[in-house]
Amino acid sequence: MEEIINFEFSETNWHYKQSLEKQINELCYNEVENNNNLNSYYKAILKFPFINPEYIFDICMNIEIECRRNNYNDFLKFL
Repeated sequence: MEEIINFEFSETNWHYKQSLEKQINELCYNEVENNNNLNSYYKAILKFPFINPEYIFDICMNIEIECRRNNYNDFLKFL
């Protein structure tokens, strides 16, 4: 039973990551790829299940600050 749950979780996680990648590429690929800080924060989001939950809010706040500083409105809407 535990193996089935782990498999379902990992499969759901994979689909979530794929969906996130597709949406970010459609909406604001250039904004993310041209900014190293934003790109590293975005990659951190893709690892959410492996991140201490206490850091998630900090990562999101850093992304928001970076987006506002550079007027990346599409990425802010995406979040």
